[in-house]
Amino acid sequence: MVVLRQFGLLLWKNYILQKRQILVTVIEICLPLLFAAILIALRHRVHSISHPNATVYPPEPVDDLPGFFYRRHQSNPWELAYVPSNSSAVRSIAEAVERALPIHIRGEQGLGAAASTPGTVSV
Repeated sequence: MVVLRQFGLLLWKNYILQKRQILVTVIEICLPLLFAAILIALRHRVHSISHPNATVYPPEPVDDLPGFFYRRHQSNPWELAYVPSNSSAVRSIAEAVERALPIHIRGEQGLGAAASTPGTVSV
């Protein structure tokens, strides 16, 4: 019962303060309404375009390499700069790529040698 009396007195005090400062009360009520109205008006003025699926890429065949792979000169072959040697899955993928590509890839060491030495440049 005491809590309700305290709550009632607090509401009465707040009412008295609001009644004494009419201008501040009106501003406290009108400013949020004004900002909301501005946001709504801006939203209606800006024309939006719906892009349901904006990332549509053309299909690429996986049987052929892109053309830039074939335009390298034989004296300047492709070089794989880094393969994490602590992962056997990544190493096996890099070995499969090296075997499958119809172009020459060179490096300081082969994949098998680089697998035992972490942090080395490998192909």
